[in-house]
Amino acid sequence: MAEYLDPADLVSIPELAGVAGVAKSFALKKMAQVARSRLVVLAQQRLFTSATDYVRGIQPMRMETGPGGVERFVIDVLGALPWMVEHGMSAWDLRQTILKPGTRRLKVSKEGYLYVSIPFRHMGPGASGRNAPAMGSQFTEATLRQDSRAFRGDMDQKAARTMGRAVYRDAKALTPTLSAPGGGKVQYGGRLAPGAGGAEQLRARHVTDIFAGMIREEKTYEKATQSQFMTFRTISNNPNSVREDEGGKNWTHPGITARHLVPEAKSYMEQLLAQGAFNA
Repeated sequence: MAEYLDPADLVSIPELAGVAGVAKSFALKKMAQVARSRLVVLAQQRLFTSATDYVRGIQPMRMETGPGGVERFVIDVLGALPWMVEHGMSAWDLRQTILKPGTRRLKVSKEGYLYVSIPFRHMGPGASGRNAPAMGSQFTEATLRQDSRAFRGDMDQKAARTMGRAVYRDAKALTPTLSAPGGGKVQYGGRLAPGAGGAEQLRARHVTDIFAGMIREEKTYEKATQSQFMTFRTISNNPNSVREDEGGKNWTHPGITARHLVPEAKSYMEQLLAQGAFNA
């Protein structure tokens, strides 16, 4: 989100010049292209829901003059989320970051409290989890995301998948919520009742299960009609909305594990250099 960017929100693959065997500008440019491509591949392979934002933050390579007048190509990775993915981030109160001036669709209640509705996307039970969690996956231990800090339930995978399929079946049967691509008036359809598919509360501090109120949002494009499944939850600075359990307060982000993709891409380039891949 561009409004949150500042000069500190960047990491770079450092100097790609002055290395043995790289003397011609075309070789230097080729190195930069390979480095950028490697960083994109690493993000797509290692990241899940943050992959799209991270790749979007990888800027086109640019040339600058480094120390001693040596020209070099630099690849910047811009954005608050890519920065957190790269370097890590400890847990934080989402009320402090979401409920601030400039947040889209921020509203004020009659009592004067700030609030906003947050959308959550849900995928079918067989989804990989790269775009959004698969229904039911939240209730069992992570399989692909070994370093995830998100709270997980204690169901075994078979039971969680069975529940996810039941929720998905009920969600597909909902009367669609209709909206036009790009916005416009929304015609609301059905919503999942609490407990649909046998879902229980995931955490003690939750008011209801995470699928309650789910809609099947349907959009019709020129050549196809697509559905996606969404729930909405309200975050507010009303002190009465704060709930706690053994894991802390609601609306606390668990934090992000540092992935250090840039140093890994740099290491990959150093291996190629050592093999003479870019020798003139």
